[in-house]
Amino acid sequence: MTRNTRHRMLLYPAAVLILAALGYAGFLYRAEPEVPQLVNSAEVLAQAGVFERAIEDAERALRQDPDHPYAHVILGYAYGQTGSHGKSVHHYRRAVELTPAAEPTLSALRLYLAEALLAGGNPADCVREAEAVLAEWPREYQANYVLGRAFLAMGRPADARAAFEAARAAAPGDPEPLLLLAGLAESAGDLREAERVLGEAVDVSAGSAEALLRRAMVREARADHEGAVLDTLAAAKKSRAYTSRSLARNDSLSKLREDPRVVAALAAPKAPEKKSGNG
Repeated sequence: MTRNTRHRMLLYPAAVLILAALGYAGFLYRAEPEVPQLVNSAEVLAQAGVFERAIEDAERALRQDPDHPYAHVILGYAYGQTGSHGKSVHHYRRAVELTPAAEPTLSALRLYLAEALLAGGNPADCVREAEAVLAEWPREYQANYVLGRAFLAMGRPADARAAFEAARAAAPGDPEPLLLLAGLAESAGDLREAERVLGEAVDVSAGSAEALLRRAMVREARADHEGAVLDTLAAAKKSRAYTSRSLARNDSLSKLREDPRVVAALAAPKAPEKKSGNG
């Protein structure tokens, strides 16, 4: 599930497996005829990003069957995507309550709930849900990643660092934990460590513009202007628009913005000249 919140919450393609695992197929068969159609419609609409209509259909299903777990899951997702985090938390929590403790899908639902709690500004409850998932699955990447972000929001950098290190170990090819670990090093004033970790992020992300620019910022702060320019030029090759926006937003990078090599790299390409009729 991601980030940016990088968080990134998606209806898993395995949602159908959740239904099957919880025995909802038989449950739906016994429900009012309209309920399965409404839930199916809500799921399709939510996956297509038509959240208001998805909410409509799922709410209609709940009016007929208030304890329909998957309707609550769909509403938790759709409300979260529209910024109604309180309602998102309510419906994910209800889905968790309706799921038997022995069901393996409970961990996935609690992780959805943890994400919703964090998005809604409740990191303490997010920690409780993420830790409940990790008690069963200690190496679960997303649970560690969410836990680290919750600890950050609570002002607990040491705990956040431990959680991000665990996420990094669980998914060595993902640069997100590395970017957050670098941020913690920067906050602690350890720019050398931040640069080292960002070097790893550049490597595992195949030189993403974000990782390169983050390292450029640290190098500029360490008075390594030449290294910062090289990273910025590399970032511009990956995404000129992203690089240009990032430099414009950060006043501390004014020297980079004004460097002639960076100016040239970010200059809009000339439109190709039209051939005359004489060809």
